[in-house]
Amino acid sequence: MSQEQRVNDEISLKEIAHKISGFWKELLRKWLIVVVCALGFGALGFVYALINPPNYTATLSFIIDDSQANGVLAKYSSLMNQFGLNMGLGGESAISEDNISELIKSRHIVQNALMKHAWINGEQMTLADGLLQSFNWKQKWAEDKNADPGLQELVFANFIDQPNSRLADSVMTLMYERIRHKILTVEKPNAQANILLITCVSKSPDFAKNFAESLIEAVSEYYIGNKTQKTRKTLKYIEDRADSVRNALASAEAQLAKWEDSNKLIQKAEGFLAEIRLRREVSILNVMYAEIVKNLEMTKMVLLDQTPVIQVIDVPVPPLDSSELSEWAGVLLGLIFGGLLASCWIIIRKIYLDAIHGSEPKAS
Repeated sequence: MSQEQRVNDEISLKEIAHKISGFWKELLRKWLIVVVCALGFGALGFVYALINPPNYTATLSFIIDDSQANGVLAKYSSLMNQFGLNMGLGGESAISEDNISELIKSRHIVQNALMKHAWINGEQMTLADGLLQSFNWKQKWAEDKNADPGLQELVFANFIDQPNSRLADSVMTLMYERIRHKILTVEKPNAQANILLITCVSKSPDFAKNFAESLIEAVSEYYIGNKTQKTRKTLKYIEDRADSVRNALASAEAQLAKWEDSNKLIQKAEGFLAEIRLRREVSILNVMYAEIVKNLEMTKMVLLDQTPVIQVIDVPVPPLDSSELSEWAGVLLGLIFGGLLASCWIIIRKIYLDAIHGSEPKAS
């Protein structure tokens, strides 16, 4: 390194030290501004922590046991398919484990979960009404002169056994958008495992816990219904067919018994012909009914084997985790932020003023 370069480096270091010293002196000279700004933001932090309740997090983990029928049941299903009885065994479902997370966040599942009753803040109500309380929307609607008067009387429990009104649907849409973007998350923490996590965040711990549990209940009903839809239709068909054949068999047996009672002493060939026909009909119906009952029991076995099970691993247990900002933490963060903001403003202002004064031409 040359002598000239060392001199330039020393000059640069001196300039940096000089500027830092100048900034420090400016901060000391403007200390009152820094203190006032820090105290102001500290007060704001205290108020923010005071008026904002904590958010509670409820986490529920589950796994889907979706084993399909194999072995003997699969052979029986193939045999029954040859006779036109579609068991749906091994068929593809519209819902797979890969998109189960999107199913949970769908409006259909969320709305079904919201319409379930639960205990919230010591009262039994629908989760939708509990969410209205958590959002404090009714009070805001009361203060809004342009709000629909019917919003104050809105109770979702009144719409459980009947379609929602247009007003209720509008409010449900607002709640669904808030839930999807700010309250509900569904994730798969480990790609190798089939465990899924449902996380609900709310200012009401009762709502967060009950909503997570209602979601898994609603998605279980829908998922199982979708997976077993074909087999349940087949089971319903066989049950109806069994009832029909049983009634026909009972009628044929009654006719045969009536004929025997009224024709005990008749020895005509025509009489024997009628008896042969009735006995043949009873025999055929007996065979048909026996086969239908066998198929009915087989279908029940297949349905039982095909029914997936959503196994809940961990449920939310009170007290729930909360992201609470204490008053002292709010004050401390406010002081730090306010002090840094005031200091940055003072330093930037000094740099700007020095640049202006440095660019002014000196008087000769």
